[in-house]
Amino acid sequence: MKLRSVLTGVRLLTEGAAPRIVTTRVVRRVASGEISSDAEQDRLIDAARRGVRWDIVPEVRTTRDEATGAAALLMPGGARRVIVVTS
Repeated sequence: MKLRSVLTGVRLLTEGAAPRIVTTRVVRRVASGEISSDAEQDRLIDAARRGVRWDIVPEVRTTRDEATGAAALLMPGGARRVIVVTS
């Protein structure tokens, strides 16, 4: 997930457009192990976190994986509409 996408999502949160944010986990495999996007996303979302729920869709490979992962998180709670910010 690109920086601009996360910042746009945070802006929408702070404007009250949504009660929660869902991000996808980006994992890069390197010789020493794995590097995840979680820590950087956490830093960006931290400022808007007051009363905001943040969920992470586990590592995905395709847009379909992102959509089905987000649906699995959101639909049981009754979500029927989402704001999608892509890069």
